[in-house]
Amino acid sequence: MLMLIVVIAGQAQRTRDLEVVPVERRMALVIGNANYSVGKLKNPLNDALAMERTLRTLGFEVTTIRDANFKQMRTALNSFAAGLRKGDLAFFYFSGHGLQIKERNYLVPVDFTGESMTDAEYETLTADPVRQRLEESPALVRLLVLDACRNKSFPASSRSGAGGLAA
Repeated sequence: MLMLIVVIAGQAQRTRDLEVVPVERRMALVIGNANYSVGKLKNPLNDALAMERTLRTLGFEVTTIRDANFKQMRTALNSFAAGLRKGDLAFFYFSGHGLQIKERNYLVPVDFTGESMTDAEYETLTADPVRQRLEESPALVRLLVLDACRNKSFPASSRSGAGGLAA
């Protein structure tokens, strides 16, 4: 028997039995952003490469983009979602800076230079459209993994809300 264990912030939240679902193709989009103009990160490129290698060994067709700007992230997502077919397993992975503002999650591109909540809304990729694009796709199984750092990305004087990602 397979079990799903959901872990959030290091604590197991819930478990349930899993059933094996046969899929036609295993498709993945992996984004690793590390070389930000402000707040460079050490691990996202290594994490994205490790994810890419692991997924390939599991039979996935993987598209990987590294140090993507906003336009590249949006284009890759749209292309990935448009290429999904009925019966596919769709896997989206993001590693890099993330923000949570007013209960919404934002995936930060390397060209983000904003200093306010408004800038984040227009210059980052909101996690909601990522989820929606996957849900609207004909894929049979859809997985979304956000491996984003949880530090505050705005100056202390701004009213950015909580750092990191919302649950």
